[in-house]
Amino acid sequence: YFIGNQWTVLDNKIGASFRYVDSKNFDDNYVYSISYMIKNYQPYDVRLNYSRGFRTPSIKELYYNWYGHSPAIVGNPDLVPTTNDYISISVQKFEQNQDFSFEFFYNDVIDMIGGIYIDVNGDGSDEYQYSNYNNILFYGINTHYNIKKGPHTFKFVYNFTNPESDNQSALQLISQHSFRFNWLMKNVNDFINLSLNLKYAGEKFVILNSEKLILDDYILADIIAIIDLTKHLELKLGFKN
Repeated sequence: YFIGNQWTVLDNKIGASFRYVDSKNFDDNYVYSISYMIKNYQPYDVRLNYSRGFRTPSIKELYYNWYGHSPAIVGNPDLVPTTNDYISISVQKFEQNQDFSFEFFYNDVIDMIGGIYIDVNGDGSDEYQYSNYNNILFYGINTHYNIKKGPHTFKFVYNFTNPESDNQSALQLISQHSFRFNWLMKNVNDFINLSLNLKYAGEKFVILNSEKLILDDYILADIIAIIDLTKHLELKLGFKN
């Protein structure tokens, strides 16, 4: 059951929503959010947001057993739902040929579902089993900038995420820094579009057999040319690393 609405107060906007979750296998719960957008500093909008999240385990996480995979992936029928409290403050600016946003976020997650390596069957070999992490805290910033000049469009996205938890397994495969850059040039010689995409992800780690393995940071890049051969036929050529 869901209800939501938005109000305008002194040219500012308030949004609120409420959802009742009727769960047959887990306790019923509530999801709700409220946001306040301040529009007194145009062209900048300032948004304050709070939301409460709730997610029940999936069938796969509860009961899926795949022993043909190495390592085996095993479900956990003892999983409990995940809840979280998310708070963010953001500033955004939208104009015809450019837009910008900067957001600070704080996300406190309880019983997040992830995976651990454990000897489920007591046979001396570890399986990957879904598990609840007691608590994990995320905070950081998200920012982006788009600009269009003539046939060129540029987009920059940067994310910083700092996770904290007493359980190191909960911090696996999380990069603190990530960055994306996109460049698009339209109608080169009236029939060619060019696109360049760069993606960077900082180092992260996994825990395998109680050993912490560091995964190096990396950059992915691709450049693509889209050639209009006819009105209904195009040729795409590109390179990816």
